[in-house]
Amino acid sequence: MPTAVQPVIRALLGPSDPVDLVRPLPQGPLDIVGDVHGEFEALNALIAHLGYDPDGDHPHGRRLVFVGDLIDRGPDSVAVVRWIHRLISAGRALAVMGNHDLNVVLGSQKADNGWILGHQPPKGDAKPVANDAEREEITTILRALPLALEREDLRVVHAAWDDAAIEALRPPAPGSTAGPGSAPATGNASGGASGDASGRGEGDIVAVYRMHAERTKAMAAAVSDPIDQKLIRQNQNPIKFITSGPEHRVAEAFEIAGKLRNEARSRWWDRYEEGPMCVFGHYSRAMVPGAVHNDGLFAGAGEFATLGPNGGKAVCIDYSVGYRFRERKAGNTAGPFIGRLAALRWPERELVFDCGQRTPLEFNQTGGRTVGTSGALPGGGGRR
Repeated sequence: MPTAVQPVIRALLGPSDPVDLVRPLPQGPLDIVGDVHGEFEALNALIAHLGYDPDGDHPHGRRLVFVGDLIDRGPDSVAVVRWIHRLISAGRALAVMGNHDLNVVLGSQKADNGWILGHQPPKGDAKPVANDAEREEITTILRALPLALEREDLRVVHAAWDDAAIEALRPPAPGSTAGPGSAPATGNASGGASGDASGRGEGDIVAVYRMHAERTKAMAAAVSDPIDQKLIRQNQNPIKFITSGPEHRVAEAFEIAGKLRNEARSRWWDRYEEGPMCVFGHYSRAMVPGAVHNDGLFAGAGEFATLGPNGGKAVCIDYSVGYRFRERKAGNTAGPFIGRLAALRWPERELVFDCGQRTPLEFNQTGGRTVGTSGALPGGGGRR
C-alpha cells in the first residue's frame, strides 16, 4: 500500500494519457458517497446535510469520495459529472470508476446509456447530451478516473475488492521491466502474462481493459462449457471484477430482465476477512418496486450493517437512488423515496442520506458470513 499521499488527484486527462488505476486516499476525514446515477438534486441535498457548500467546500476540511456509477438513469448525468470533476480538479474530491462509467468509456451500448451513446432513446429520466462535444467532454472525464483508492484504514472500489485483481493493476516497482500480472483469485484463477502484457503500470484504462479482455478470451477458448467461458471472462478480468463483481454458476437457470441466466452475483465480502474497511456501491440495498435486485445478497444483514466475517470489514452504500426514476414514473415525484443517496462519514462511521436521515453504521454481529456459503441466490443476477 502506498505510504505517500497525493495531495490532489489529477485533473482532466486526454484520452491517450496514462492513468494511475490504483491511487492513494488522502488522510483526514472523508464523506464517501454511493452511486449517484445522474441524480443531481439528490446529490445537492446530500452535500448540504453533510455540511458542504454548493462548491464542495467544507468548513472542517472534509473531502468527498465517490464510489462510481456517476451516470445513467437519473435526470442530469452531465451536471453530476461536471460538478464532481470541478471538485476533483480543485483537490476537494476523489472518485472511482463504476461499471456504468466504464461502459460509456468503452463505448459499450447498454440499456441505460442511450442518453450519451445515442443508440436508443434515453431510459428513465435521463436527459441526452446536447452534442458531440458534450459527449466527448463527459467521456474524457470518466476515462480519467481510477479503479480503486486506498489508505491504511480504508479502501474504496465500486463493486468488489480482491487483492490479486488490485495487484494486477498496480504500476510495476521502480526499476522493474516486467512482472506477472495476477488475475482475481475467484475460481479458475490464472496468472497474467509477463512483460508489457502484464496489465500492470500506468496505462490508459481502455488499453488495459482490452488487454485483459483478450487474455480472458483466450482462457475461455480453452474450455468447452459456455457458462464456464462467461465466468472466466467476468472473474478473471481484474477491471470487470472490480467494477461489476464476481459471479458464480447457479444450480438452476433463472430469468432476469428478459434473459435466461445461469450465473449470479457472488457475495465476495464473505471471503473478505483481512485488510481495512472496504467501502463499495453497485449492489442496490433498498428494494424499489419494479427494479432488478440482487435477491439474497444481503439476507441476514441489517439495512445499515457492515458485511462479512470478523465483525464485517466491508460495507455497501448503494441505497438505490439509481431507481428513483421508477418511483417518479409511478407517481411519487416529491418523496419520501425508497431509493436514497447515502454517504458514509469516516472515521465517524455514520450514514447520512439525502433526505436528512442519519444513522450509525451497524457492525455485523453474526461472527461470519451473511448467509449461506455460495453467494447470491437465484434472482440475484443483475446487469453488468
